[in-house]
Amino acid sequence: MVMTRSMFYAIVLGAIAIAVGSTQAGSAAGVMAPALKPASTPNEESGQRSASVDNKPDSAKKGASFITGRLIDESGQPIPNAGVFVRKAGASTSQNRSMGTDENGRFRADDLAAGAYSVSAHVPGYVPVTEALQREYYHAGDEVTLRMMKGGVITGTVTNSAGEPVVGVRVSPLRVRDSENKTIRGAVLSGNFRTTDDRGVYRMYGLAPGTYLVVASGGGQMGYIESGFDGDVPTYYPSTNRDAATEVAVRAGEEITGIDIRYRGDRGYIISGTLSGSLGPESGQRGVLVSLTNAAAGVLESRAYVPLRAGRGFALYGVPDGEYDLMAQTDAGTEAGAGSAPRHVVVKGADVTGIDLALAPYGSISGRAVLERIPEAERTSECKAQRIALLDELVLTARRDEKSGVKDSPPAALLSSNESSPDEKGEFKLVSLAAGRYRIETRLPTEDWFVRAITKPGLPAGSKQTDIAGAGLALTTSQRMADLTVTLAEGAAAVRGKVIPAAEGSRLPAQLRVHLVPAEPESADDAIRFWEARIDSEGVFSLTNLAPGIYYLLAQAVARDQLMERNPQPLAWDPAARAKLRREAMAAKVLFDLQRCQRVKDYVIKYTAAPARKAESKEARF
Repeated sequence: MVMTRSMFYAIVLGAIAIAVGSTQAGSAAGVMAPALKPASTPNEESGQRSASVDNKPDSAKKGASFITGRLIDESGQPIPNAGVFVRKAGASTSQNRSMGTDENGRFRADDLAAGAYSVSAHVPGYVPVTEALQREYYHAGDEVTLRMMKGGVITGTVTNSAGEPVVGVRVSPLRVRDSENKTIRGAVLSGNFRTTDDRGVYRMYGLAPGTYLVVASGGGQMGYIESGFDGDVPTYYPSTNRDAATEVAVRAGEEITGIDIRYRGDRGYIISGTLSGSLGPESGQRGVLVSLTNAAAGVLESRAYVPLRAGRGFALYGVPDGEYDLMAQTDAGTEAGAGSAPRHVVVKGADVTGIDLALAPYGSISGRAVLERIPEAERTSECKAQRIALLDELVLTARRDEKSGVKDSPPAALLSSNESSPDEKGEFKLVSLAAGRYRIETRLPTEDWFVRAITKPGLPAGSKQTDIAGAGLALTTSQRMADLTVTLAEGAAAVRGKVIPAAEGSRLPAQLRVHLVPAEPESADDAIRFWEARIDSEGVFSLTNLAPGIYYLLAQAVARDQLMERNPQPLAWDPAARAKLRREAMAAKVLFDLQRCQRVKDYVIKYTAAPARKAESKEARF
């Protein structure tokens, strides 16, 4: 595959903005209502009976179709003449669609094959009303409503030490916390930069709500010398380095004025070297992205794009004193992807030269997804699916376990979006994986499915299959791991409800998680049977795609040191935390016996912090 510079930017920079994953819980005590249905011991009628395995080509069951939708603003008014992009999960660019909205804000993407699609819109000056950490997926035949609102604005002037305007310097926003004041790990300078005019004035618009640092710098984007400022150390508002910078809070539709920067003009240093290893052919438009990350803050400091047709040398300009991690990658998001291990670099009063970044092929995880369907003779009225979901509408992602301690893994923000969908045979492949420990996460196309197991044949040959949901998959540099099996099944259950304070007039903690913990002794350490959900601002929670079985229900306040985590890892990933969570859930003694296809609605949890009080309940509706 020949990759142009624009394609490379789109894959890598687009991946930086993506975040996937679940949420993590803390340790405060929770008191819940008693179980809806008494359950004391595991039983064979929990819904986990053997079922037929259907591996027929699902794509053949549903022809090409369309996705329609409407783009509106926060007041419900249509947004005409906007760009809409429909992207197939795990597919090449040839299967994507772009279009514009009509005068009523409507759009239609035709000739779509079966699969999972993300739908996004671009409107200058606007941002999505809801900022999702997980990408939303749609399917052929769906009707989508996208809501956008006016973004914020930061404006001011850039002057030199004499008070004269600095003309033609780039000013960029660096979003360090989101609208909920959660830290954005791996933050990067936004592409929404502006250049000062002849008065030294800049105006950045279309900013998502959050907290920003504002930086004036010629370099730090893609490493090309474009002006006389490119060799300067970045100047942060009001006139300092990153560590002492003043933060700027921005709300939707708000214009923040007077963010004036006194440009320092200090000359920075150069980090330079050569690229080696798995670079592939040097012809065409292929290139390598070299990234410099602040070692302490984990924030991307600078980037350089190196076209291979021009040679293998690279250079980053305007670098201030500090400690950094330097790495290179090419063909992100493809099977040809390669990258270097992070190289620790210390800049202290001088240029750093002669660095060799050796690229090695990224690893991959491949396997097969299978779906166990409920035999028609066993389908009850509760198990009549509202929509026949297809196996190729499943989305799988490989999420790196950031607590695994693997030192040769790059920051997650620099990796591509590791997603895949099964083909007509159920086969999938997750590519561009650096060395590290990974968990396989699934985005199921319907609430009727659940994940029964994720397994891989053990070693030596003939040994038992090992369920890797709890331990994850340890991937070494360039390793091509195969034979993974993701087993799905029909008949999932769901629990929805609300958490309220037990005492009238009291308030819930800043963040709560609702946990469902397996009660069967044989499932005590089965990570795939642990579920958790964050409650929203109204206290509402939703737990879906649950395997039938017996569970403990528990609500916990998020620990103080986790409150600022924007996209924390699931608590059940850690064996010790998993065991602790089960002990606390057992102590709460709130049991659910979830039957196949059961839907529990309007369940109320009355929350009380320790010391625990007697639980109260409201009868649930089925």
